[in-house]
Amino acid sequence: MISDKFDVNPRYLGRWERVFWLSLASAIFGADFVSKILIGNWLDNKEGLYKVTLFLNLRSVENTGAAFGLLADSGTWGALLLALVSIVFTVGIAIYIAWYKQLDIWLAFAAALMLGGAAGNGYDRIVHGKVYDFVDVHLFGWHWPAFNLADASISLSVILFIWYYWISPARRAN
Repeated sequence: MISDKFDVNPRYLGRWERVFWLSLASAIFGADFVSKILIGNWLDNKEGLYKVTLFLNLRSVENTGAAFGLLADSGTWGALLLALVSIVFTVGIAIYIAWYKQLDIWLAFAAALMLGGAAGNGYDRIVHGKVYDFVDVHLFGWHWPAFNLADASISLSVILFIWYYWISPARRAN
């Protein structure tokens, strides 16, 4: 059949599988929330910087913008826009996990990672008007923009989505 060419082992997920993926997203949100509080308080006592290795620091950074500081200088309208986008994105992904008829395990995992990360950063934007970042990777004077657990979760989910839709051998076989 023609429709079989477009299926990559999708299957209907049961209620408890959906609860599992939503619980994973909640756990990511919780871990992000707790890490920002614990590391933030700890870094306050270390004057905002702790050198872990030659290429990794824990540094206290407040990001009022989006990824890579985008819209950081936009003021109130930018903060409101980012908060609104966070809400819409979080609700959309939760609906995707809860009601999408067929999900591959990799798509469900990627969606859970994205939901947990989007909810974590969205919470910070709504409650604090900024996101607290603390992981600072650097090498030879070059610094990657600081990030947190939610950012790492979102980045991993994007990599999984890209892998699934463009690189996955199962997708290319069809």
